[in-house]
Amino acid sequence: MTLESKENEIIDDSLSKLVESRLNKYFTMHRHSNIPSGLYARTISAIEKSMIKVTLKYTLGNKAKAAAILGINRNTLYKKLKEFNLLSEEF
Repeated sequence: MTLESKENEIIDDSLSKLVESRLNKYFTMHRHSNIPSGLYARTISAIEKSMIKVTLKYTLGNKAKAAAILGINRNTLYKKLKEFNLLSEEF
C-alpha cells in the first residue's frame, strides 16, 4: 500500500466516522418527533458545499486548480458555485 492510498484511507475513515457521529446526534435529537424528509440530499449538499469552499480557500480562489483537486470539471464547479450562492465570495 502506498503512502497516498494510506492517507486516503485515513481521510475516508475519519470522514465516515464524523458523518456517523453527527447523524447519530441528529437522530437522537429527533427521537420523539417526526424527522423531516430529504436528509440524504441535505447532508450531501452540506458536505459538497464545505468541500468546495475549503478547496477554493486552499487554492486561493484558483477555480481550475480547485476543480482538478476535487476531480470535477471546471464547468461543474461553476454550476455548484452558482447552486450554493458562492459566486461572489472571496476565497
